[in-house]
Amino acid sequence: MNEFQRLIMFLKVQYHNFGILHRHLNGDPCWFENHEELDEWAGIVAKQVDELCEEAQALGYAEPGIKDALLTFGSEEIAAEFRDLHETLRIAQGIMRGIAGMMQAAEKDVPASVTNRLQEMEYEWNKLADYKLARVLGGHGDRQVQTPQMEIDDDD
Repeated sequence: MNEFQRLIMFLKVQYHNFGILHRHLNGDPCWFENHEELDEWAGIVAKQVDELCEEAQALGYAEPGIKDALLTFGSEEIAAEFRDLHETLRIAQGIMRGIAGMMQAAEKDVPASVTNRLQEMEYEWNKLADYKLARVLGGHGDRQVQTPQMEIDDDD
């Protein structure tokens, strides 16, 4: 199994995770908007899974199934439990950073045209995680920050 196939497995698990976050957002005064945003992120992952699976077929790579995905990345699966917005967005930020990192690792297993597409996807995930969500969560990059509710350490 190469890194490109591992990326596909990782994305399948993260699609599931975004669904859990979407369905278990709790106690948020902007619930409708944030619920929809989480659904949009799951939709982005779903489209990327489809695109990358089709690309894998074109490259002659077998598509890994969900069973293999869970065997490989089962420890990444998040529990189906209610979470507040802050915890939900912190988990989403970690998912986004993980996706971008896996995409970068997969670049070595694909031709330049696919590498370019992966880099475009990485850019979007990093922009969401490291700029947009970092601002919402009160953080800047990977340094430790203080919010009105709690102390956050981005090193997790």
